[in-house]
Amino acid sequence: MDSDLRQLLHDSQAQAAVRSRAGIGALQERHGEDATVLGLLANLVDLATPIALTTVRGLTVHGIVAATVSGGVAIECNDGLRLVRSETIAAVRCSEGIRLDGDGQSIRAMSWPTLIASFLEPGDQIATTVGGSIVRGELQSLSRSVLQLRLVDHSRAYIVLVSIEELSVNEPGSIRHDTTKSSRSVRMRRITRPKR
Repeated sequence: MDSDLRQLLHDSQAQAAVRSRAGIGALQERHGEDATVLGLLANLVDLATPIALTTVRGLTVHGIVAATVSGGVAIECNDGLRLVRSETIAAVRCSEGIRLDGDGQSIRAMSWPTLIASFLEPGDQIATTVGGSIVRGELQSLSRSVLQLRLVDHSRAYIVLVSIEELSVNEPGSIRHDTTKSSRSVRMRRITRPKR
């Protein structure tokens, strides 16, 4: 009788372990089903893991994810800060073998034009990709919908913000090349501070 009771207890524990493993597997599958590209990028913010982000037009941005918002992502690169619009992200590759659920939450809901406005200041040297072409110049002004640049030949370019796929802030060689950590942290606080 004692051995029968032990066997019954053992069988019950084995069945409970199988159910537990099945439950964990189902939970992981559900997390995978809920994965979004911004969720993946939000998972990477705290990890400071180098990534390669590829856009739908084939541009690859290498760096570390600094912030994600609903409208886009900020990536710290060797040559400054890059902003990439959410809708243009095609793939993300981690340089380390990290498995992410993709269920991370963006810092806050912020549109792409608002993200751009949070990082840019008049006088910044920027490069931006619009329709597959790169446009470089000094930021003259920024409205809710149009960015005005003074180009090298002193002509002006007026770019509709929602047409911008990605944007580099303060390229090397800029007159105001202030991509130091202190300047970056001031710009980053603009989007990471809590809403009031």
